[in-house]
Amino acid sequence: LIPLGEWWVQFLFILPCLVLFFKKDPPAFFGALKKELQGLHIFSIILLATSLLLLLVMSTWTIVHPDTLGYHAQTIQWIEKYKAVPGLVHLHVRLGYQGLWFVDAALFGFSFTGNQGITFLNSTVLFWFFIFIVDRINKNFFKDGKKLYGLLWTSLFFISMWSYTQVRLTATSASPDFIATLFIWGITYLLLEKNLKHLASTDWLLVAFLSLVAVTIKLSVVPILLIAAMPALLGLVKRKIKFFFTILIISATTLSPFIARNIITSGYVVFPSTFIDVAKVDWKYSPQLTVNEKEYISAYAKRPGVSTTDEINAVNKMSIEE
Repeated sequence: LIPLGEWWVQFLFILPCLVLFFKKDPPAFFGALKKELQGLHIFSIILLATSLLLLLVMSTWTIVHPDTLGYHAQTIQWIEKYKAVPGLVHLHVRLGYQGLWFVDAALFGFSFTGNQGITFLNSTVLFWFFIFIVDRINKNFFKDGKKLYGLLWTSLFFISMWSYTQVRLTATSASPDFIATLFIWGITYLLLEKNLKHLASTDWLLVAFLSLVAVTIKLSVVPILLIAAMPALLGLVKRKIKFFFTILIISATTLSPFIARNIITSGYVVFPSTFIDVAKVDWKYSPQLTVNEKEYISAYAKRPGVSTTDEINAVNKMSIEE
């Protein structure tokens, strides 16, 4: 509900970080970091340094991505400078998209310093991605790992660099697409790494939380909620009432800001969808225009480049084979 661009807002995340930092032993933290870096093979160090340098150049370059120029940057600026604006969608339909990654980007925008960069958070996540994936390559090739796994991690590394919509687009725009994908990958990795049969309750709670966050970032990943629902249903069947209600509380806490911003901005619980239409507000966006936007998104996902109503209708009527 508050603007996120003022200097005092930074205390929302700076203070907790300081408390956690001083609760630990700083030398031990830096010692652990030094140990990790010393464990890297020279090839891994070169690969990591090259990746991070490339990322640094890309993330500080001029943004040319049409979606970021069209509405990502404006959405982040509105969140930084003003409170949640009722009916903002009427200025431009895309300003109705209130994925929480834009809120996060606004919080980490540091515009109060005079810097107008909006890719800080995207770049930070990619830094983590490179460090993690190079560490996997290093352990499987140069330590007691499996060469086949090393080849698979290397393939994932190069595919992520080759596909423009993954690393390069994330670094050079405010796009949340690959961010949402990383949440899905993280959930999958957690489930496979620990084995489904040996997951603790805390692991399942983390899986449920990550699934919910992924949906607030990009609605197209909504099927992941089936994974979030699985531990909740298991808890209910096994009469683990405390566990079941814990997931419900996590769900409500995670989704509430997303739903609130959607209602304030467009009048709908989940924009651009009229499926859940419970808010009776005078700034509500036209139901027909909302449906049109949803149809366009569905068609574009199947065949990029569609624009006319006839093209959109034709694409959305395509059979599964087509």
